[in-house]
Amino acid sequence: MKPGFGPVPTALAVLVALVFVPATASEPAGIPWTDSPDQAFASAASSARPVLVDVWAVWCAPCALMERTTWAAPAVVAAAEGFVPLKVDADAADLFVDRYRAEVLPTLLVLDDRGEVLARLTGATDASTLLATMERVTDGYAGYVARRDDTGPEAAAAVASYLLDLDNGARAAELLRRRRKAADGPEPGLDLLAARAELSDERPGAAVKLLEPLTVTSVAADVRGPALELLVRAQRARGRDRAAGEALSRLRDEFPALAAELDDAGDD
Repeated sequence: MKPGFGPVPTALAVLVALVFVPATASEPAGIPWTDSPDQAFASAASSARPVLVDVWAVWCAPCALMERTTWAAPAVVAAAEGFVPLKVDADAADLFVDRYRAEVLPTLLVLDDRGEVLARLTGATDASTLLATMERVTDGYAGYVARRDDTGPEAAAAVASYLLDLDNGARAAELLRRRRKAADGPEPGLDLLAARAELSDERPGAAVKLLEPLTVTSVAADVRGPALELLVRAQRARGRDRAAGEALSRLRDEFPALAAELDDAGDD
């Protein structure tokens, strides 16, 4: 037998086999993205899961960064099992981008099975921030789906509170405006929640209109106190320092504990 052509020693054969094992065999499974919105929403409806959307583009450096970091994080991959994951190429989906105002890339959306926005994050998002949002979504999603078509005050309050917890003041405010139009009479608790939603949606003037009637002495203290506190914030957001000062003075006289919380938060 010529030198160099004999049988490969067993140990060496094992080493060669290990070296040439395809790299993908040892890589953990990633997020099973789909690129079809229709398929994603159909799956969301049948599985009672929300849709997790990554709007991206091939030229987007922050998108590439997220692909290497956030989307590859094991905790994010695990949490994504509770969602239907959808990738949308912004350059090939003008209608989707326009509908969801996804001008900044990446835009991360959480949508319900009907395509309504639950939560939105823009720009490169780290794993911990994304996970916190995903957890808040999943914690209340079943209750949201069960109550979203209920027009009663308790259901409206629950759905609006869920949306506010997801920083979705715009949808919460819209929902509560419809509820107020359909109401048979005053609903101070819902009006207070509606004012929070309007302020969250950066509409402090609308919030003030809701709050001022809730701060009169005939209103129950458990509504009047939070209304005064929120009125201080809303007037400041409008740049009305004198009106904010008057509301704060009343708050300190009538509800000193709430005023102290406001001071501790650095809003004085």
